[in-house]
Amino acid sequence: MVEAVADFVAGLLRDVFNAADTAPLATAALAEAGTYDLGPKAERIEDPAAWSRDGIREQAKALARDKGPEGNFDD
Repeated sequence: MVEAVADFVAGLLRDVFNAADTAPLATAALAEAGTYDLGPKAERIEDPAAWSRDGIREQAKALARDKGPEGNFDD
């Protein structure tokens, strides 16, 4: 079972994420950072205040409530 999971993950990394032969790059980045934690790899794109209780309530007020039978219900 463990070997099957290891094979699955190896195939996923190699074939899907195209991570074959990237170990030297990873070890160099870790050595340069001097730690295993390389920090965030993206920057914040939304304001955290918008996701507070009050911010969510304000966003909910802007939602259309009654679309009626003529609403667009296509998935």
